[in-house]
Amino acid sequence: MTSSVYKCLLHDRVVAVKRMNIMVGYSYLKGEKRYIRFDFVFVVDAKALHEFQHPKIVKFVGFCQEGNERLIVSEYIKGKNLHQCLHGNPNVVPYITWKQRFQIAVDIAEGIQYLHQQGVIHRRLRSTNVLLDQNLTARIADYGFREIRETYTQSRICDRGPISGALEYLCPQYMTLGIAGKNSDVYAYGIVLLELLSGKDALGLIYWVSDRLKEGRYLDICDPRIISEIDDQIFKVAVDIAMQCTAANLSDRPEISDVVVALGACRNVVG
Repeated sequence: MTSSVYKCLLHDRVVAVKRMNIMVGYSYLKGEKRYIRFDFVFVVDAKALHEFQHPKIVKFVGFCQEGNERLIVSEYIKGKNLHQCLHGNPNVVPYITWKQRFQIAVDIAEGIQYLHQQGVIHRRLRSTNVLLDQNLTARIADYGFREIRETYTQSRICDRGPISGALEYLCPQYMTLGIAGKNSDVYAYGIVLLELLSGKDALGLIYWVSDRLKEGRYLDICDPRIISEIDDQIFKVAVDIAMQCTAANLSDRPEISDVVVALGACRNVVG
C-alpha cells in the first residue's frame, strides 16, 4: 500500500487529500496459490465519519474510490505536525514550551477519548499524525479507516487486519496478534507523551526511559529545552502516566478517559 497527501482546492475550499494505491500480489503456502488484495475500509460508515465533530480531531470531508485508487478528503490544517515541531530544524519550526507541550498532551488525549466514544480505534496514532494549527492546538489526523487484507483461495475468503503503523508506537499484543483495540491506542499515546516530555524520537524511546527510571532519574528524561520551565512533581506525574500507558500487560494500562482526568488534575499547576 502506497499513499501520498496533497493540498487541494475543492469547491473554493482548501482540503487535504490522501491518495492511496491498492497493492495486489500473490503468495504460495503449501503449494496453494493465494490472491492477496490490500484495501482500506471504513471502521464506521462514511456518513457517520462526516458527522464527527470535535475540536481535537481533523474533520473528515469525504471519500471516493475508482479502480485501485482510494481518496480520503479532510480539512486542511495550516501548520506543522508534532513530529516536525519536536524533532525538526529549530530555525524552521516553532519552539514548544512546557506549558504548550502539556496542553498538547491533553488535546491528544481528549481527541482519542472522543474517537473511542464513537467506537473508532485509531490504530496509527503517532507524532506525525498529530497536526498543530497556528495556535498549537493539537488535531488528530488519519483516523476512521482500517487496513484489511483479503486472502482468496479456492475454498474460502478470510479477512484479516494486518499490522498498520510505525513499529515504535505499536504495543506488543498488536505486534504479535495483529488485533487493535483501545489499549493499543493508549500504548501509542504513551509513546507520543514520552516524545513530548523528552524531545527524543520515538524509536527505542521506551527502553531509554525505562533505563533511567530504574535509577529514579526522572529529570534526566526531560528535554533540556524545557527543563527550566517544568514543575518537578507534575513532570514526574506525566512520566508515570506515560509509563502506565505503555505497560506490557493490557490490564495495567489505563483507559484514555482516566488519562484525561489525571492530566486535567495537573492543569491548574501547569498554568
